[in-house]
Amino acid sequence: MIDSDSSRKGTNKKLILAAFIALALLIVCVGGFILYQYLNRPQIESIEPAIGDRGDILTLRGRHFGDIQGESLVTIGGVKPTSSSYLSWSDELIRLRVPETADSGLVYLRSTAGRSNSLLFTNKEQVPVLFDGSQSGSIPSISGLSVTTAPIGAVISVSGLNFGQNQEEGQVLFTAAWDMNDQSAKEGELREYLGVPQRDPNYELWSDKEIRVMVPDGAVSGTMLVRTSRGASNSIYFEVGPSPGVKHYRNKRTYVIRYSVELSGIRASGGNSLYVWVPRPLESSAQRSVKAVQSSERPTVENYRGLMLYHFKDSKDGQSLKALHDFILTSYEVETQPKIDSIKPLKSGSILTTYTKEEAGIPAEDPDLKKTAAEIVGRERNPWRQAKLLYEWIAAKVTIRADLSKSDALSALEDKAGDAYAVSLLYVALCRSLTIPCSPVAGVWMDDSKATHPHWWAEFFVEGLGWVPVDPAFASDDPRSLKARPREKEGLDRRAYYFGNLDNDRIIFSRGFARLNPQAPNSKIKPAGRFYSLQDITEEASASVTSYSSFWSDIEITGVY
Repeated sequence: MIDSDSSRKGTNKKLILAAFIALALLIVCVGGFILYQYLNRPQIESIEPAIGDRGDILTLRGRHFGDIQGESLVTIGGVKPTSSSYLSWSDELIRLRVPETADSGLVYLRSTAGRSNSLLFTNKEQVPVLFDGSQSGSIPSISGLSVTTAPIGAVISVSGLNFGQNQEEGQVLFTAAWDMNDQSAKEGELREYLGVPQRDPNYELWSDKEIRVMVPDGAVSGTMLVRTSRGASNSIYFEVGPSPGVKHYRNKRTYVIRYSVELSGIRASGGNSLYVWVPRPLESSAQRSVKAVQSSERPTVENYRGLMLYHFKDSKDGQSLKALHDFILTSYEVETQPKIDSIKPLKSGSILTTYTKEEAGIPAEDPDLKKTAAEIVGRERNPWRQAKLLYEWIAAKVTIRADLSKSDALSALEDKAGDAYAVSLLYVALCRSLTIPCSPVAGVWMDDSKATHPHWWAEFFVEGLGWVPVDPAFASDDPRSLKARPREKEGLDRRAYYFGNLDNDRIIFSRGFARLNPQAPNSKIKPAGRFYSLQDITEEASASVTSYSSFWSDIEITGVY
């Protein structure tokens, strides 16, 4: 008879031995797999160039990249290029374009075999410049932010070093909202920066170690940086929000424009001065990458409140002077999709105080105007709905006629008629009377023949959403409202569209008035009148200039892409 205990012990020993063998095999297999993965994981041996610019072609050389890209990807300083950035991919060589948002950082490759080693790519903009006596300091550097999340319109503090004691040409740049029709943007690459314009009230403080700046219209979550004449700082991530809606920027269009000012028949004696204030295209969320291609004369001041100042000294009898400019810029169609019930009145801040006050041309405190505005909105307290009620009232009650060039906001209110200039100021005044921040906007629009026409419209501000465009004149179906008709879009409801949306057939020159001081005592001033820029002075001549003639050309569209 077999002893059952001995049999059981033998069986247990066999089971333990089998388990041990299985475990050993598992360890060998796992170890082999890990070793295989290690031996076959991608290895980057070199990158070229190691120091380069955004948009450069970066070449990676190494081993085990894979014959096809598949799900593998390269990361540059934490930024993942879009699929369209990759130019070629093989097991030992990858060529791709450096994303526009990539800063200095580590480059590595991730595949199903694991993550590669990393090599450093340095953005050329962030390479320290050797001091040679021509620079007055080092490149700016951001050390931190007062907050890492804030809505459009909020003021944040940027701390660091080497910002400069004065702003001069310095700007804070935020990641910009992108063109939804751009394939690379759909894949997640934010390829543009939006500079905060150098005008009140966008900057509360600029010092060498601190900047207080407003989160600009058109900014979205992403990296931000400071750029001065000495270079660009490191970038830092900033989240924009919350927002009661979204603004889309579509159908990017590039314009090349030319315009000039000519002074002729000058009669002058002794020491004399002629000053000319020439508008320059406005940098904004809807109009970006504004660059001067050429100027026949360099301005004395290149950008003051959106204007170029020319100072011509000691002109001779019979002399002629000319300033010609070529600019290139990109324009976007704007579409606003609000969450209306989430929109609240703005309670405080510099935007509220700046854009709700009465000023010349905008009679926001006029009793009759205030009464009219209150009657139009009734018991409505939502700023979006109030602004729309004012717009619809103008569209229904006010006749817009291009021939009424002597009208103003109050006459347009009283007569229920005015040109685009007067009606835009009427809309702004009505909004401001209800403490809705609002500003007039000026520029030109292009018709089918590419001819340009001066035009005026408005924008009101919603915290977290930004500036919302409103164009009462383009909403009118009256053929007398404009000297020429805008390009018609099939099926477009003009009245519905031009509240909250804006076409890309226009070039913007100013938001709000630029109030200018005379440059010399007892000088002769030429006011701007109804101009494609909201400035009060165009020319100024000293007393020793007896006479001269001036000719301001139209804005000529020399290219559209």
